[in-house]
Amino acid sequence: MVLSDNWIVEGLIDFEYKKYIALAYLKEVKEDFDYHKLYPKLSELLNHYNNLKKLKDSKEELYKLFPKRLSSANLNELKLVFESIEKDSELMAEIQAIINFAIPEFKKKLNEGKDLYEYIESQLELIPIGINPYNQEEGYLMITCNKNKEIQTYYYEISIFESPNEKFRGIHTKWIKQFTYSISNTLETIKKELIRQHKKLSTPAFFQVNSKMLWPINETLLPISKRLLVKHINS
Repeated sequence: MVLSDNWIVEGLIDFEYKKYIALAYLKEVKEDFDYHKLYPKLSELLNHYNNLKKLKDSKEELYKLFPKRLSSANLNELKLVFESIEKDSELMAEIQAIINFAIPEFKKKLNEGKDLYEYIESQLELIPIGINPYNQEEGYLMITCNKNKEIQTYYYEISIFESPNEKFRGIHTKWIKQFTYSISNTLETIKKELIRQHKKLSTPAFFQVNSKMLWPINETLLPISKRLLVKHINS
């Protein structure tokens, strides 16, 4: 189930109906968390919760969500003039009731997701493989688990995004291959093979994220591993 950013004002604006929509979405979130699948639901939850808080604190933000209907058009100048749909006090009261119900429900589930994230992160260890170059913004990430011999290998690249006040680092990954650990196929052996096969990177960095327990790769281990790697490189 995909919950739109504008779910509060889309469709029928009725407290019981919107309550049903919110609880149905949170039920799906719970099912994912029960299977230790954090993403994308954890990111969505945070976004929805922040939106709800913003709407509660600012009626101006709430008004922006309302759909617009075309009131006139000047086709010669290609200008469209839109008129906001009328928002009466009864409608606003219904929306406020929906927001007041949803905020604690989303907050509770968000906290559960954060607790699960922190627990899983505590079970992970980030380990440099060999001596890494000074510039570590491009290289390879190997995800392993004590419970099996599989080695999921990814190429990673870290980019910098700037805002007026600060810089942000984003990470892009591409799955390369699944290796199987053995006496003759160690991480160092795989590292040499990757360097030989992918010569466009002259001195790539290599990192291992090892997990004590089995977790879903794409929904949990990879996203948390990427954040761990960015945090390490930032420090």
